[in-house]
Amino acid sequence: MSGLGETSMGERIWRGEVNDSPLENARVANRLYEEGWKQGKLSVVDELVSADYSGRSNLFPGSVEGIEGYKRAVNTLRSAFSDLSFTFDQVLAEGERLAIRQTSRGTHSGSFLGIAATNKQVTFGTMLFLRFNGGRVVEEHSIADLPGLMGQLGAGGGN
Repeated sequence: MSGLGETSMGERIWRGEVNDSPLENARVANRLYEEGWKQGKLSVVDELVSADYSGRSNLFPGSVEGIEGYKRAVNTLRSAFSDLSFTFDQVLAEGERLAIRQTSRGTHSGSFLGIAATNKQVTFGTMLFLRFNGGRVVEEHSIADLPGLMGQLGAGGGN
């Protein structure tokens, strides 16, 4: 027991009250970004993203819904930025939730938010907030340093 009658997250995981272990969720997120986003292996999305996925990001207008919506988001970013890569700089996990501070890098080789390819190397930070159920991502909210990214592309704002 944690004190004051509260049960610790570790105890809840041990007793099976929490379906997703924080470590396993971090592994799922890493695999999804490494194989899906970086390598473009969309079959991993079928495996690791829930059919009822719902996500929001300032990199994409509107919401991203379901597995097919997730795949479109991956393809959109990969089309705009070749040699896309990600580094998880910090991961905080508790139960079914992860918070990730991420650095993204790539070459702006395709249209992005109406900006034609510049062939510039870009680096930008993103905060990701994910929720898991049964080893799959069911919800995600991300906030990228869009002003900094747009500045690097010569579209004002940021760097």
